Amino acid sequence: MKLKRCFYALLAAIFGLTLVACNNGDNTGNQFSKPMQVYVGTESVLYYQDILDAYVAEKNLPFTIEVTGTDTGSYANTFLQDTKKGADIFVTAHDNLGKLLDGAGTIAPVTSKKLTTQMEDNTDSVFLRACFLSQGGSQPAYYAVPLIRQSLVLYYDKSAFAGNEAALENWDTILEVAASQNKMATTYMGTDGYSYSHWLLAQPADAKTKAAFGENGTLELFADGQIEKNYAWGADQVLIHKYASAFTNNPAGRNGQITSASWEGELSTGKVVTLIGGAWSLKSVQNAFGKSNYGVTVLPKFTVDGYTFQSGSFYDVKCLVKKKDSAYADYLDEILLLLSSNEVQGGSYLECANLPASNNAVDPATGEKVVYDALAQAQINQGQSAGLPQPFGVKPTYNPAYYSTGTDKLFIALHETANPTDADIKAALQKISYYWAHNGAPVNEADIQTWVNGYGK
Repeated sequence: MKLKRCFYALLAAIFGLTLVACNNGDNTGNQFSKPMQVYVGTESVLYYQDILDAYVAEKNLPFTIEVTGTDTGSYANTFLQDTKKGADIFVTAHDNLGKLLDGAGTIAPVTSKKLTTQMEDNTDSVFLRACFLSQGGSQPAYYAVPLIRQSLVLYYDKSAFAGNEAALENWDTILEVAASQNKMATTYMGTDGYSYSHWLLAQPADAKTKAAFGENGTLELFADGQIEKNYAWGADQVLIHKYASAFTNNPAGRNGQITSASWEGELSTGKVVTLIGGAWSLKSVQNAFGKSNYGVTVLPKFTVDGYTFQSGSFYDVKCLVKKKDSAYADYLDEILLLLSSNEVQGGSYLECANLPASNNAVDPATGEKVVYDALAQAQINQGQSAGLPQPFGVKPTYNPAYYSTGTDKLFIALHETANPTDADIKAALQKISYYWAHNGAPVNEADIQTWVNGYGK
């Protein structure tokens, strides 16, 4: 690998101290009879294996390190099935942290001051907060190290907007472009609470709207790590979903139906001019629009009743975590320090297209800050303009309360309804908020209003 030669020099710069022998017993004993296990995304295996091989050689460690590829979104569930066999270090989405810390906990906190300083000097506070958690009533600590960030973005057909790229800034002008070509404005990867969250997560986009509803709007989604604090029926949310309904029922929006059988089919048959998607959608977009004919930007703004909002996205971070009671415990923070360094995060982007969580990632070959491509920059811009990390990593019940209680269907029904009244919208949003706060439907519909009346009191 072309970057491998750089890392021997970088190791000396990143680590000023030589590792001391651990208190895990005889280094020739059973605890080191097998390689240390590190699990990362499948796209990154060769990259991290080279780095860790160089590290082992540089430090003359009494063990080897084996890197394995996995689905970083679901590996936490596999790990929990048998933690003794689980990886010593692995990458996981931050919303899995709650289940990993449940009960006695299965992951260990960061104890290295050098590592904490590196995190805090280079990482957005929203990601740090997602990793700073309490386990079993203990004092909060960093239980994860931010590594990779991602958000939804807007992919578009360049030919549809040729000479009119400014139209991409607002859903109203995108609607005009779509109508002029007898197409629909956009399609979505799905209707789940992640893929179809841009209306819910929309935020005020100008001074007037911020003055009316606050810098980030009134939405409370598992606020302060509390399941009871779900408030999605503020006046701004009513306006946002009023617009969402009008957009959905516009023939050039979604013509009354949020999704079809296949978003890939809508792209490939030229029925839409944009897609709200993630980095993992890139190949489908390239196949449909053409590698030289696709563009990517932030999600559009929209204006309703004189107020302007920016469509929102979850702004997520994948993290490195370490197994509790690992035989290699005394080594793990130093390895996390290396893997999350600006040099290694920068190299991960250049080699594997992993967008760094660090704001100061550098090219390890030159030491210069990484220059991002359009897709990476769009994710960064989206996250910083209207992004919210998924607030589901505090406790294991929060993720299913949001994703598995049927609120996605409630949003579909609301947005596919033509011309709903403000009262209808508010009632639907109160019901959705109740489902989240109670991890399911009420016994009686009257329970919703009782809870709403007492919210925040």
